[in-house]
Amino acid sequence: THTHTHTHLRTHLRNPSVKQLLCVAVARTLLHTASFYSLHNRQPNSTSLSYILPPAIIMATTGKHIVVAADTSDQSHEALKWVMNNLYHSGDTCHLVHCFTPLQPAVGPHYAYVPTETEQEKWRLEQAKGLETCVELGRTMKADAEFKAHLIAGDPRDELIAAAKELKASALVVGSRGRGAIKRALLGSTSSYLAHHSTTPVVIVHGDS
Repeated sequence: THTHTHTHLRTHLRNPSVKQLLCVAVARTLLHTASFYSLHNRQPNSTSLSYILPPAIIMATTGKHIVVAADTSDQSHEALKWVMNNLYHSGDTCHLVHCFTPLQPAVGPHYAYVPTETEQEKWRLEQAKGLETCVELGRTMKADAEFKAHLIAGDPRDELIAAAKELKASALVVGSRGRGAIKRALLGSTSSYLAHHSTTPVVIVHGDS
């Protein structure tokens, strides 16, 4: 029976349309069941991601919504570069999500500070400029790529998970700041939190630095 099934499948795979449909089905299954990938940027052929999801399988799935954690850091830019080089395909949408913390009141022994609406708006505009920089960077790599920018005030851990879920994203991509084990234990890690709590597959990109 096993031999008969194997021969039967191989016969159907000779039909290009059946092969393409099977490839897309496998890609969708893997994208939605995998929960965590850790990979090194610019080494797509030697990472766990390229082994689990070969480039041919990734590119077979079009119309994806990809969420990228965006800010002005080098790690965020490396994550975006990785997406443009390895995951994005014509027909996909790349959602750049930047989460920021509004200015907070502060009280000290001899002072008290409460940010004004003008100061909050100025701070928000500064964050928006950083997001625009990420969009411009992406367009230098793929001029015809579809980008959507999202500026959200809140905790990036919770907001990124919520955004990926709302957008029905195929992947949530974040750059790693490369903290050591002790710093991760003391300060926490956004990428680790996402990997453990997100229902969307998470890709953590470690830049050259």
